[in-house]
Amino acid sequence: MQIKVAIADCNELYRAGVKAVLNQQEQITVTGEVSNCDDLKRLFDSPERPEVLVLNLSFTNESALELITRLTTDYPKIPLVAIGTLSEETFAARVLRAGGAAYLKADCSAADLVDAIEVVKSGRMYLTSKASTAVIEQLQNRNSHKSAHSSLSDREYQIFNMICRGTSLVKIGLGFGISVKTVSTYRSRILKKMNLNNNAELVQYAVKHQIVEPIPA
Repeated sequence: MQIKVAIADCNELYRAGVKAVLNQQEQITVTGEVSNCDDLKRLFDSPERPEVLVLNLSFTNESALELITRLTTDYPKIPLVAIGTLSEETFAARVLRAGGAAYLKADCSAADLVDAIEVVKSGRMYLTSKASTAVIEQLQNRNSHKSAHSSLSDREYQIFNMICRGTSLVKIGLGFGISVKTVSTYRSRILKKMNLNNNAELVQYAVKHQIVEPIPA
């Protein structure tokens, strides 16, 4: 019996690449591709709804974690495999807490993606060996030497990442539907929690801990 999979990403080329990989697998068939939330909702509400969703976290401008929470709350029987650019060690636990069933870094192998789809279809969560130890420590709060960024809320963590990638406070506010003043308040709270002084130190910290990739010159 084939697993029916849908791919959600705003990039047509990315969707085509993932579809090509998955359609090579005898046990998987891609039954839907969507580029926006409206089309995704229509797909989920149709008789052709997928059994697994592969979601690129750059799918929309809204908070990726809030989107995952909303999708898994509204459609709890459709497990979600999230794919993003952040390291598995720093982001997998947050995806799982939001309701996702798996998180893979965008440069994962085809085998990892196929394995993840098969595992989550069976009703289990999927973690690569690279992420397992870090995620267990975060979820069980057994890490006695917590990193500074682990104290951030999900919203603070995402704003932290956006700042480090050079996104302006105005664009961050538009993406989350909040005022620039509120974003500035989040920024101040992030700096205080992480005991840092400015954006440059945030970027240095993020690169050092491999939370975001260095921005090319």
